[in-house]
Amino acid sequence: MGKVLPKILVVDDNNDNLLVFTAYLNDSFRLDTATNGADALEKMQSDNYDLVVMDVKMPVMDGNTATRLYREWEKTTKSERTPIVVVSASAFDYHEQDSIDAGCDVFLTKPIGKKQLLENIKHLLT
Repeated sequence: MGKVLPKILVVDDNNDNLLVFTAYLNDSFRLDTATNGADALEKMQSDNYDLVVMDVKMPVMDGNTATRLYREWEKTTKSERTPIVVVSASAFDYHEQDSIDAGCDVFLTKPIGKKQLLENIKHLLT
């Protein structure tokens, strides 16, 4: 029986971005997707992901709010911390700080190259 691949939730409201992330990650990980923070939060609370890649700006619920609520849920349920990589089109320092304050582990600015994404994921999963 082969090695079980890590499971990653990719969250982005832009279908083109989901396709890019899927192309980058599909060979090395089991993937699930969501298109807004509310759906992501529900999935994160009901399934076990090894890592989450979360866009910041999305309809219904943004990525920072979903991350903050998930971190609170992890504390309340005494769940193991899931690494969260937040991705944003904004490169302003205060946007990065907002994401760090919300509980993300890594903040990456779009466009994100495959090598950069995979290096950050590998670092978080080891």
